[in-house]
Amino acid sequence: MNDIDRRCDAYLQWLDNQKRSKGPIQSQIGSIRAATTGIMGVADASATALTVAGLAFDLISKSVENYHSRLLLEVESSTVNSIVLNLRRKFRADFRKNQIRVTNRPQAEFVLRSYLRLCLPFAIEANINNYSTLGSSGIAPTPENSINWSPQSGLTIGSAGGGQERTFSARTPVTIDPTIPKDSQIRGAATPWEKQLQKEELTKIQQFLCISSPANNFGDKTRAGILLWSQNSFRGGDISSELNIKRGPAILGAAKDNTCNTANYKNYYERFRFANDAAAEATFVQSVLKKSGSSDTSKTRVNEIRELITALKDSDEFKDVDFSISGVSKDEVTPVFYSLVSD
Repeated sequence: MNDIDRRCDAYLQWLDNQKRSKGPIQSQIGSIRAATTGIMGVADASATALTVAGLAFDLISKSVENYHSRLLLEVESSTVNSIVLNLRRKFRADFRKNQIRVTNRPQAEFVLRSYLRLCLPFAIEANINNYSTLGSSGIAPTPENSINWSPQSGLTIGSAGGGQERTFSARTPVTIDPTIPKDSQIRGAATPWEKQLQKEELTKIQQFLCISSPANNFGDKTRAGILLWSQNSFRGGDISSELNIKRGPAILGAAKDNTCNTANYKNYYERFRFANDAAAEATFVQSVLKKSGSSDTSKTRVNEIRELITALKDSDEFKDVDFSISGVSKDEVTPVFYSLVSD
């Protein structure tokens, strides 16, 4: 990026020099034309010679004018510099803020090409037009309505994840295998996708699934959470407690900056059912109180009736119902319990 900055600064300086040189060059051409015409007049040159000389200087003057007719050379240098320097500053700031991790050559090339594009002539002209057009309508430029994209990067894979760079052939099938050495993989990982997952990413998933004490392994609680998420929120295929190339990116995307309030909810289903619907939670709690024979109507949160949930599951009314899910304790709300208790 620093190398691109140096080349970009040199280009901006060249543009400024070209813009500043237009006036002196035109003035010099005019002075030479006047001097030449004067000398030819004193030398008693023919009218034809004077006409040819005049046409030649007109051609030179028009050539200089046409050369400087490009938008970049007509706009104020301060405008061009302000656009480019601000976009470079924002790109670097987004790179830091979003914690972009570049771990292979294609990602590196994409990021650097995106950064270099900010200083290319067509991009500068497009930004000038965008800012003037959008600004006149009171619209702020964004990645959706301009050519300026924030740096993007996918999951950390390749050498930074403990693996190695690989090459692929169009004539052979792509095989999915772990890019992290076996001794560095997350304990309990079962699928190729899980075996290349980073520990900090597993923590985000566990926090999203309402696991109050995340651990660096795929334990029963994590598997139960994935299963409940797969049953209720995943719309991309079969239901499973394991993460593959479809479920993995989907849950990781959903988990980004989306932790669960574990003070209120103990599993993903409770979060899914009640976190955004306090009225539904209060109605369910009243149903549990009613079935338990309790006269207390003041409770409205699930975490206030954990003992009653356990008692109901153990009651004669539900003695033939199997509520068990490995990794889910008896005082938690599950889909089966919710369907049986809700009015």
